[in-house]
Amino acid sequence: MTFLTLCAVFGAPAGHDAERFADERVGAAAWETMLRLSKSGQPIRVVEDFVASPTYAPELAERTAQMVDRKLTGIFHVGGGAAISWFDYAKLIFEAAGLTPEVKATNEREHRTAARRPKFSALSNGKMERCGITPMPTMKEVVQDYIARRQSEVATRT
Repeated sequence: MTFLTLCAVFGAPAGHDAERFADERVGAAAWETMLRLSKSGQPIRVVEDFVASPTYAPELAERTAQMVDRKLTGIFHVGGGAAISWFDYAKLIFEAAGLTPEVKATNEREHRTAARRPKFSALSNGKMERCGITPMPTMKEVVQDYIARRQSEVATRT
């Protein structure tokens, strides 16, 4: 039996309506919320003291298929590669989308949320890679890919 532990998966499924996905009432991802907030013209405050390794769904699917093909068993962490703060992640998202909103760093004490989250939830892919599974691409690469796919999806629906 194989178990995968994940951190902050992002990426709409193929054919998903990106505009509807961006509607927070439908369950928007953190970065979709960032894209929506960028339209407000107001500074965007993002916590810098929470660190994760967001995992891009298409890359997760590819690594999962590789594990199944190799008949791997056990517990595997599948993170998006390098650890990144939510603040740096937001800046990366805006850069990839060609947006330049004012982004201000904040912290847990200044920006409380109802959800309790660990301050550090980044995962190491070391075990997965030692078993011969392809390393995850950089966060910059996957964010750029997602933005390109999202823009293509929106363009085909308009």
